[in-house]
Amino acid sequence: MICVCALLVVAAGCGIPALPQPPSLELPMPVQDLSAARTGNTVALHWNVPAQNTDKTPIKKKLTSEICRREQSGGDCKTVGSVAVNAGEAAEFQDVLPRELAAADPRPLLYTVQLRNAHGRSAGESNVAGALAGAAPAAITNLTAENLPRGIQLSWQSPAPAIAPANSSVKIVDRITRTTLSSEANAPGTKSAAPAEHTLETPASGANAALDTTRTWGDNYRYRVQAIAEVKVDAGGNARTLEMAGLASPPAQVAAKQIFPPAAPQGLAVVPVWGSDGKPAMDLHWEPNTEAELAGYQVYCVERFSHRALASRRMVSGGKLLTAPAFSDRDLTPGNSYQYSVVAVDTKGNISAESAPVQETARSGPE
Repeated sequence: MICVCALLVVAAGCGIPALPQPPSLELPMPVQDLSAARTGNTVALHWNVPAQNTDKTPIKKKLTSEICRREQSGGDCKTVGSVAVNAGEAAEFQDVLPRELAAADPRPLLYTVQLRNAHGRSAGESNVAGALAGAAPAAITNLTAENLPRGIQLSWQSPAPAIAPANSSVKIVDRITRTTLSSEANAPGTKSAAPAEHTLETPASGANAALDTTRTWGDNYRYRVQAIAEVKVDAGGNARTLEMAGLASPPAQVAAKQIFPPAAPQGLAVVPVWGSDGKPAMDLHWEPNTEAELAGYQVYCVERFSHRALASRRMVSGGKLLTAPAFSDRDLTPGNSYQYSVVAVDTKGNISAESAPVQETARSGPE
């Protein structure tokens, strides 16, 4: 009997369970990356829904995101909407501001999001995202884009600002967004890359013009301009600059085509010489062109015969472009007059106007 009891005690001891664990509440982790951006009278909110709950286990059901808006730090929170999103996915919400929040001077709005499980429970609010209430800048109008040799010239019209300039904390800028629609750089038969957006440096509002010198020849572009109000505020206890954008202008499209010839060469000088081969010649030199797309030069000559008034014009530099701003013309007729001019040619085949002509008489012998 003693042995049996001992075995029973040992067997019972092996089956004693551990301390009981609290039941899982399946609370979703709070959102950490809420962001807000005001355009016109709408605030766009974006965030990512966590894929795990506070127990570090996967969430398998959709979660309800409640969006809360406070008009100032410490004020009452007003639920402005909710969306149901799968765990691990991106979420967004458009908050259309009521009339009273879309007027008057700029002031901070504070947004948070709470994720609730199927039982309505939450682990707390997200990070605070700031936006601006107040009158947004008016939309830009009459945007035009023109292809010029130095870049794409943009011009537009800015309406009178809706924000009083007496408010020194408000700065208005015009932001330019350029979208590359297509490019000649793509090989024939290949699919064009997805449109790429690029934000250009913006002048202060009121300039109403900008020159895009970063364009690439052969690309097609679409431009839009927005007036942006930048305001320094205390949002959620942090001093920072918030933006409030007006509606984007209607687009302006343009093709950056290299259709502009180089400048005419300058400073042409012609020097009569007697060649080592015992024949007259002319040495030419001129100032180099500075265009990045320059391919070379061509030299033209008009020969005026000494014994008659006839003249003939011909290209004397040969079939290949000259890459240096100099040339020597040989096998001339002693005593005849020769008038020279030079043109510049770019990589697209555009030809400049002729340089100012220079005329000299071929030597009749060595000096």
